[in-house]
Amino acid sequence: MLFLLLIISFPSTYGGKGIYRVKSADLDWLLGARSILILNTDAEGYRYDYRDSTIDFGEGRVGIGYVPTNYLEVYTLWRAQGYGNARLPINTSDFSGDLGDTDLGLKLILKKIRNSYFGTDATLTLPTGRQIYSNERLIFYPKFLMTFDLADIWSMLPLRSHLNLGTPLGRADLSEHFPITFGFAWELPSKFFTHFMELTRNHQRDWNWRLSPGLKFHPWHRFCLTVAVDFGLSEEMWLIGANAGLSINSSLLREREIVPTGNIAGEVRDKNTNKPLKAKITVIEINEVVECSPDYGVYKLIGLPAGIYTLKVDCPYYTTETRVLALEANQSLIANFNLTRSQVSLEGVVRDLKTEQPLSDVSINITGPVNTMLISDSTGLFTTTLIPGDYEISANKLNYTQFKTKVLITEDRKEAILLKPIEVAEEIKETPEAIIYFDFDDANIREDQKPELDRIAEFLKNHPGVRCELRGHTDSRGNINYNQILSLARANSAMDYLVKVHGIEKERISTMAFSKTKLIKESPEKSRRVEIFLIR
Repeated sequence: MLFLLLIISFPSTYGGKGIYRVKSADLDWLLGARSILILNTDAEGYRYDYRDSTIDFGEGRVGIGYVPTNYLEVYTLWRAQGYGNARLPINTSDFSGDLGDTDLGLKLILKKIRNSYFGTDATLTLPTGRQIYSNERLIFYPKFLMTFDLADIWSMLPLRSHLNLGTPLGRADLSEHFPITFGFAWELPSKFFTHFMELTRNHQRDWNWRLSPGLKFHPWHRFCLTVAVDFGLSEEMWLIGANAGLSINSSLLREREIVPTGNIAGEVRDKNTNKPLKAKITVIEINEVVECSPDYGVYKLIGLPAGIYTLKVDCPYYTTETRVLALEANQSLIANFNLTRSQVSLEGVVRDLKTEQPLSDVSINITGPVNTMLISDSTGLFTTTLIPGDYEISANKLNYTQFKTKVLITEDRKEAILLKPIEVAEEIKETPEAIIYFDFDDANIREDQKPELDRIAEFLKNHPGVRCELRGHTDSRGNINYNQILSLARANSAMDYLVKVHGIEKERISTMAFSKTKLIKESPEKSRRVEIFLIR
């Protein structure tokens, strides 16, 4: 029978309201309570087994608690206890009992971290009874309390644990070897039953440890019946006992009946990538803040009174979003949020295409929703913060060809830029060193193409033995004769820019016109060009 009771009493289901004997560590329910009056009654009986006799012990307790605020409980406890003695083999016994001591105490929540709570319990024991364990003196009993929910770490194991540690100051015969009293309990309740297992060191008597599997039955909101089996562990004797108790609580203000509640839940994700976000949701009206789970971006607001609520969603690097919701009694609303990036980080490194060595002092020009210019450091690195959008990134360095690319940046991005060193050929090759582009039917140098000509001019200044050949081209529109004139005008326009703006000798520059004979078929815009060749 005892084995069967152990099996059914061990934690095996969901939920929870706390532990019976280690009830001082049951902190979490205070947050949902206000002006609650609690009545606890319980009784326990034990048998000490000796070789030649048995001693029976019994105790009854009545406790009253009051919760004036969401974080505080005050309580009092009265005891009545008695002893009996039976000698074997003669079945004779005597029994005596009387009132015991009285406890006055308070319990306070100090810190809440997610679904875990840290608090304190302070009890003053008054020597009011005749059969007292306080040795006719006051006992002050401070305790540290903690309730920890393992589901915060592993959602598949919603096991809740309770811990209290303390020492009854003034207890005359408290063990010198173990002055700290200890209570630890696990629970895993279901809708109507709570299974629990306790391990405690009793501070009222001389037992070393006590192991207690038990079961709580709570079919209604304000009613709980508890039964448990105790196994006392001692160096001198084994103790077996049982206890049963009844707990009833009543809301003096009846807030929960007057203000029905509802729930709000949902997900917060990135609008573009659909990735879950670890955002903070603030309920403005009651200043309550919850965090989304980092793995799934899910949030839950449980037990909100019916009414109008404003939800504000904050996440680093994202635009804050607010939404007004109307919550009715006994309603569960789904409110999902898709946040837009407000900032993205762009990091990059510039390297030599051939040697793969990092390049310093490279000019990085970024144009788009945000325009900025950066200079790579001694390791070739650059970094900046942008807003999401389409960007054109160009990189320029003396003696290197220009790098240019267009990218869509919607999240943090890393970019690798490889610059090709300018090589001077002994004769003209088919691959130009640089290309500049023109608008339709126009031979004027565009502003965005001038940096490329500036770079070529600097190279020519530093290498006086190098000359330059400019080849003009057009797209397919128009007749070949007109395009011949236009392509030559474009080459001459590039030459004039090098000569007049940068002072390059005209004798070092030659121009050629190819009309529309060498088209870039896939891109008419790229056909309107001047190709630049460098020759020794």
